[in-house]
Amino acid sequence: MHLLPRQAFDGLRVRLQCLDTLIQLLVFALKLLDLLAETLNFLLFLAQSQETVWPKYLMNEQGDANQHKDVPGVTA
Repeated sequence: MHLLPRQAFDGLRVRLQCLDTLIQLLVFALKLLDLLAETLNFLLFLAQSQETVWPKYLMNEQGDANQHKDVPGVTA
């Protein structure tokens, strides 16, 4: 005869394992949400970087075009 039946502890262990599984699923869902947010942040950063690079490139191209206009012609 046992003071506390073993079956009660087995039931408690199963309930605790279910609770642990639910907590792990919640953590997984939160990490997935964080990954999606970081992906969106990365894509927005890339879009912002391209906008800042293009005007500088265009200014350099316009500056190069103006320098070629000032070259004196070669006479023979």
